[in-house]
Amino acid sequence: MLALSLLVVWELTDHHPVVDFHLFAERNFLVGTVILSIGYLVFFGNVVVLPLWLQTNMGYTATWAGLAAAPIGLVPVFLSAVVGKNMHRVDLRAWATFSFAVFAAVSFWNSHFNTDVTFGQIVLPRLLMGFGVATFFVPLTSLTLSGIPHELLPSATGLSNFFRILAGSFGTSLSITLWDRRTDYHHSILTTHLSAFDPGATEALAGLTDPASTPAMLDRLIGQQAVLMATNDIFWLSGCFFASLMLLVWLAKPPAHPAGAAAAVAD
Repeated sequence: MLALSLLVVWELTDHHPVVDFHLFAERNFLVGTVILSIGYLVFFGNVVVLPLWLQTNMGYTATWAGLAAAPIGLVPVFLSAVVGKNMHRVDLRAWATFSFAVFAAVSFWNSHFNTDVTFGQIVLPRLLMGFGVATFFVPLTSLTLSGIPHELLPSATGLSNFFRILAGSFGTSLSITLWDRRTDYHHSILTTHLSAFDPGATEALAGLTDPASTPAMLDRLIGQQAVLMATNDIFWLSGCFFASLMLLVWLAKPPAHPAGAAAAVAD
């Protein structure tokens, strides 16, 4: 922390800083970098949890879990070029709002999964999420770099990408940690209902034909449901974050020449 503080002070007072923190004085760069970082953090955490849940809880192999998650990249392949050519026709903040609306809707949709969900029911929301991906990176990057002088674009691009990638790494670790803790929480809550005084538990136990395997079977069922509930919690929380970013993006100013900023990004 001390070294980081010294770095910030050094770079702010140097005439030719390697990391130009003065760029954050530009409103759109500050808002855009924050939104890109938070959005990528939540998005990446969302992407990581789904295949893990499918492999550890739903019996999917790594191949099938990858196939279930892969459709998210199909739509951007065809739509990103269209968005890039036409995004100057619409306010960049509207593009980003649409992206976060798609992310939020799909996340809330995924938060209602159960253990009977089919492969097709998993693939469809991932496919639709691709529409959000196609309108996420390019418009937001253009919005972030709008208003930055041409000579500072390389520094601004590198700095915003650094924070975005750093946020993605945090998203991976935070989502897995939260997932594990919510699993333990739901497991402890579910086990409290296993008593002779709970009608649902006694009815379920009465239907078991092999009393010797009852403890192991109950532990497996409770663990499966706990992981499912934790996964749904992650998706629900992701939806809340994406919905918040829909409002945060409007703190940025509408760029005067979004097309020029996009061209600078492409260069």
